[in-house]
Amino acid sequence: MYMEDFVGIKNKNDETIYAIIHLPNKKYSDKTDAVILLHGWLGCKTGPHRLFVKIARSLTSSGYLSLRFDFRGRGSSQSLSKTTIPTLLDDAKTVINFVIHKKKINQINLIGLSLGSIIALLLKNGNLYPLGEKTPFGKTKLERADRTVWGGTNAPPKVSNGFYQRISKIILLSPLPYTEEIKKYSFKPSYKFNIDRDDILLIFGKKDPIKDKAIASYKHILGDNIKKNICEIEDAEHGFYSLLAEDLLIQNILRFITGEK
Repeated sequence: MYMEDFVGIKNKNDETIYAIIHLPNKKYSDKTDAVILLHGWLGCKTGPHRLFVKIARSLTSSGYLSLRFDFRGRGSSQSLSKTTIPTLLDDAKTVINFVIHKKKINQINLIGLSLGSIIALLLKNGNLYPLGEKTPFGKTKLERADRTVWGGTNAPPKVSNGFYQRISKIILLSPLPYTEEIKKYSFKPSYKFNIDRDDILLIFGKKDPIKDKAIASYKHILGDNIKKNICEIEDAEHGFYSLLAEDLLIQNILRFITGEK
C-alpha cells in the first residue's frame, strides 16, 4: 500500500509546478531513495496511457518515494514564459530541491521519457555552465542547480555544491538522439560525459523508428560499451503502448533501480 499527495511547488519565477507524490507505506528516512519521473515535450505527469502512474506505483510498492510532475506549460503547471530546454532543466532542479529539502530524501533517481531523458542525462552529468558564463555556442547561460531554491520567497536554504552527487541512477526511456542542438545546452569542458556505467540504463522499444539513430548518438558520447546498458523491449513502439511492453518495461525499471539481477 501507499499514499498519494497532490502538491504545488513554486519555482524562482513564482510559477507553480504541480506534482503527485507517491509515499511508501513505511516511515521514510534520509536513507530512503526517491525516483522522479520526467515526461517528454508534449507529455504530462501521467505519461502516455498512464504509464508514469503505473511506474510510480510499482516503485512505491517497492519502498521508494516517487514523484511525477508537469513541466511548466504542460498539464496542470503554470507558465509565464516560453518552454525551452533551460526551463525544463530549471523545473527539474526545482522539483529535486523540493524532494531533498521538504521530504528529507538523500539519493535521487531519475526516469526520463523521450525529451525528459535528455533532461535526466544533463542533470546526471552535472557541471552545467554557471549563470553569466560564456558557452562555446554563445547560447543562453544556465543557472547551476546549487543556486536554485524550491519555494519562492519562503524557500529553505539553498542546496550545497553536492547537489549533483545526490542524483544516483538514471533511466532513459525512448531517449531522443543527442543532437548538436542539445549540445548547445551542455557542460564544460567541451560537453564531455563522466557517468558511471552502472548508473545509466537506456530502454527502447524495438519498433521505435528513432531507436537506431538514438543508439548511435549515445555510443558516440558514452562509448561503444554503452550497448551493455541498452535494453530493447520486443514489439514495443516509442511509447511502450501494449500491456506486455508495459509489464516488461516496469520489470526492467525495478530490477535496475533496486539492483536486483
